[in-house]
Amino acid sequence: MQGAQGRILLDRKRAIITVDSGIRDPKRRRFVLAHELGHLILHVNAQQQLFNCDIDAFLDWQGRRPEEGHANIFAANLLMPPMLFGAYFERKKFSIANLQSASDRFMTSLMSTSIQFTQHGNYPIAVVFSIGGTVRWAAMSNDFPNSERPLHWIPYMSPVPPGSVAHDVFASGKAPKEAAFVDSAEWFAEDYNLRFHEDLDLYEVCHYYSTFNGVLSYIYGK
Repeated sequence: MQGAQGRILLDRKRAIITVDSGIRDPKRRRFVLAHELGHLILHVNAQQQLFNCDIDAFLDWQGRRPEEGHANIFAANLLMPPMLFGAYFERKKFSIANLQSASDRFMTSLMSTSIQFTQHGNYPIAVVFSIGGTVRWAAMSNDFPNSERPLHWIPYMSPVPPGSVAHDVFASGKAPKEAAFVDSAEWFAEDYNLRFHEDLDLYEVCHYYSTFNGVLSYIYGK
């Protein structure tokens, strides 16, 4: 397959799903297949009969290509059922190590596991994914950093803030294991609710993908 990781051709009676044979990671293959099943379940009556899902489709968690965002959420809930996922994190503290353990348990990528954690985990958190110093998506718990005045706005395709840990990771190519303090105005400068959080202390810890120069930032309070 050229230019796609998964593809589905469908009509109202049948469908053909194809997964790129070049994807060797079983976690990745499972998610691509679940994503295409999402198109089958959710979009069988859509006018569009062919979904050619490239790498950007699997990065679209915020609905810029609505059908792709829906298929990603379907795949996450199919592979990581919310009740089972939430139960897994009972009595567990937030850490990248615990997210990686959940990734192994549910046979899902760290990225999709992290997004599911924002919705069904046990700790309010924001997760931001950047490539080459540019934000590609951001996901937040509904109650991050609290339920009264949640923060939720980080602009798509904006530069990684110069005062963030992610900025340092891109510069050095290394992600420190320990979380570091980050000013809330770095990531949330354009969020309307930031004015209600002048005394908010946030911390950031990152996971670095050296193969494609990507950074997952985990931002949370203490």
